[in-house]
Amino acid sequence: MPDRVDLACKGAWLRLLRHRDTPATTGFREFLAHTNEVNLFSGHLAIYGLRATYDRTGDAAWQPFALEAPNVQERPRGAKDSYFFIGGYFDDGSRLALDCETLKVIRLPQRKAAPVLNEWPDFWSMLLSEAQRLSLLFDEKGRLRDESMPTTPPSD
Repeated sequence: MPDRVDLACKGAWLRLLRHRDTPATTGFREFLAHTNEVNLFSGHLAIYGLRATYDRTGDAAWQPFALEAPNVQERPRGAKDSYFFIGGYFDDGSRLALDCETLKVIRLPQRKAAPVLNEWPDFWSMLLSEAQRLSLLFDEKGRLRDESMPTTPPSD
């Protein structure tokens, strides 16, 4: 019998597994092997993970934002089959996706599959460059230096 993680993420993982062992998915799969979600700079950038339960009590309440939602229930109409949604930005709700055809990470508008707002050559390049960029927007106490400044990257 499949466990709850398998059932909850079946659609999302089918997309990822279809492209397994490609350079595009390798970086993200390596990331998930070390951490199950990350929220950087008070959630201004979120990378999703595997949600094992939807219980809202005790330690079970501390679950990541599930990869299933943006890839199945909330998948933007017209999104390419090769897009695997992995995260997003708090400021404008834009989404990050691995494009398993081009091996790039792209940023898309919140509810649309186009236009591509930004692109990075791979998962680790995106994560490192965005962490560096965001670190300049926050002070040593973790507060935004200028609350009127958007925390999303400027479009390419």
